[in-house]
Amino acid sequence: MERLRAALSGPDAADGETAKASDAGAVPSGSAAAEGATAEEEDQPLPPPPVWTAAQGEFLADVLTRWGTKAGWDVWIDTTDAWRLQVAFRMEGAFDAAVGELIRGMGHDGVPPMVRLFPNQVLRLGGPL
Repeated sequence: MERLRAALSGPDAADGETAKASDAGAVPSGSAAAEGATAEEEDQPLPPPPVWTAAQGEFLADVLTRWGTKAGWDVWIDTTDAWRLQVAFRMEGAFDAAVGELIRGMGHDGVPPMVRLFPNQVLRLGGPL
């Protein structure tokens, strides 16, 4: 009977000692350590979103070229039209969202300028579809 009890209790129970991982100074497992590191990373504040600005009277091509450089995009100007901003513009957020909002705002005077964003981070102002 004693042997059965010892076998069911574990190897250290036969000696009358029960060991716990915390008593033995056990180190947390890899997943527990990773969870702790992840919790620390989550506490880091996110960087603020970029701010996109354009002054009243600026040319659209100049604004898009400046923004593209800041965002790491190539900007192709494929038009001779000189679109000029009638009002100042300011937006926080992603580059493509700011470009879309700026172009939508310019459409109130008629047909908005044609701007295409390509997956390889190229923006094209003007040109055929």
